[in-house]
Amino acid sequence: MTGAHHRLITELGAAQAQRRPGMRITVDRTPARQEIHGAVVACGLSMVRLTWTDPPPSGPSTEEREAKR
Repeated sequence: MTGAHHRLITELGAAQAQRRPGMRITVDRTPARQEIHGAVVACGLSMVRLTWTDPPPSGPSTEEREAKR
């Protein structure tokens, strides 16, 4: 779990990753893996990854549905 959170913070940057639920980064840099591991263990952080198993439904996009309102 530490690796997944470290990748997320590294890819998004610390400022963007803070917007994710359960994340509060209080340093001006990307936290070290050991720091992230401590937070994962202490706070019981987890992660859910969703993938499509079927193609997404066809039909109007969200923007098209919103425009009709």
